[in-house]
Amino acid sequence: MDQTGKDLPDSEERVMLALWRCGGEASFYQIQLALEGEHWAPSTLLNFLYRLQRRGFLAVEKQGGRNRYRPLVDRRRYLAGKVRRFLGRFWGGSLTAMTSEMLRARALGDEELESLHLLLEKTLAERYAGGDDLYDPWEG
Repeated sequence: MDQTGKDLPDSEERVMLALWRCGGEASFYQIQLALEGEHWAPSTLLNFLYRLQRRGFLAVEKQGGRNRYRPLVDRRRYLAGKVRRFLGRFWGGSLTAMTSEMLRARALGDEELESLHLLLEKTLAERYAGGDDLYDPWEG
């Protein structure tokens, strides 16, 4: 089941981000550690994990009497879908329109602009040299 077309509630999204940070399969304790600063009761985290399982975002497997959690949704695809929906809602799907508005509002500092400039140059050079990885996170 492809879940890249759905945005998660904020708390469940934080749990998925923690699971992805674990690098794949993880225990409850590993997910708790990866939540970095969240101080949820164990029952709260278990509830979020159960909801994510019901929604098709993760699988739960028993190993040695303990649950192991594994993401069923690719992080890059989920985040790309979320960005695509955000751009669609506010800027008609245009990254250029969003960036233009950010520039007019002076919301990007010199360091960010230089970083974006270098990233675009590198990406274009790789693309024209045939070095891009053909993965298109914008495809559904």
